[in-house]
Parts: sequence; C-alpha cells; structure tokens
Amino acid sequence: MPRLLYNGPGFQYVIYWRRKGSTYWNENIEQHPKASMWEVSVNETYALYEIKRSYISGIQEKEPTVVPKDFRLDPTKPIGAHRAHFIWEAVDTSEEKIKGEFKGYKVNVLWQKGSSQMEGEDHDRPDVRAAIDGLPANTALRAQVSVMNTHYTGPSSQIIDFLTPEGGMTV
Repeated sequence: MPRLLYNGPGFQYVIYWRRKGSTYWNENIEQHPKASMWEVSVNETYALYEIKRSYISGIQEKEPTVVPKDFRLDPTKPIGAHRAHFIWEAVDTSEEKIKGEFKGYKVNVLWQKGSSQMEGEDHDRPDVRAAIDGLPANTALRAQVSVMNTHYTGPSSQIIDFLTPEGGMTV
C-alpha cells in the first residue's frame, strides 16, 4: 500500500483466511504498515484457501478543513522594503479538523515580476505569526495563510493586499 494511504495513527492490516468452502473466517491483525507478507500454519498444505486483506486506521490524513481567521499584517511592526510581518488566529488543532497531525501554518506571498508570478513562503511553523523576508521593494503583493498536516495543506485564508515601501538592494 502506498505510504500516503497509511499515514494515520493506528494503521493495521487485517488478514482473513479460510479453507475454500468453509463458512468461518480466521483473522490476524498485522500492525506493521510496511509488511509485505504474512505466514500462517495450516493443516492441509495443498488445499485451496481464500484470503482477504483489509485495514483499520484511526484516521487517514486528508486535506485539513480549518481555515485560519483574521489573517492580517501585524500592526505592531512596520512593513519593510523587503520584509512583512503577519499575524492570525490559531485554529482548532484536533485530528478531526486537521485530518491528521498538525504540522503548522504556511504563509504564501505572491507578486508579479514582468509576465511571471513570483512566490515567497514560510512554513512548518506552529506559531500564529510570521515574518517573510526577501520581498521585492516598492511592489504590490498578496498574502494568505493555510494550515498544514504531514502531507497536505488546507484551504487558504482570505487574501490580503499590501505594498512594500521603496528600499535599497538586498545582499
């Protein structure tokens, strides 16, 4: 099974087997997700057997369903020519909302450069504030924040538009 499908806590394979024609299924639980084989001793080696495999998982990781609220520029810090500070409200980090293990937030900042769209980002931070460096001076930018679990990024917050002031070159 691909790694992406067994990333939730409590993942286990369930293996069922029975002699062909029997009504009763035997069951074994294999707790290692990377198991590629399993052996069982049977009375009749050359008889036909039916085998089924299933799995149990506490929760499989999916795209988070929560969206950070009140995403905005941090009013306590000025916007620099090459840096902006953001704050937002924390989200409910329960597994039901995050659809897996909470890893942090991802802040994306977008801008146009000629006919290309450029992007700066900061991620894997559990804090509800971020400073993004390396932004272009005197440029209109757009920013948004999302929640991340181990494998997915959730829906983005509302977009905020802002302008960086004029400034010197970054080294």
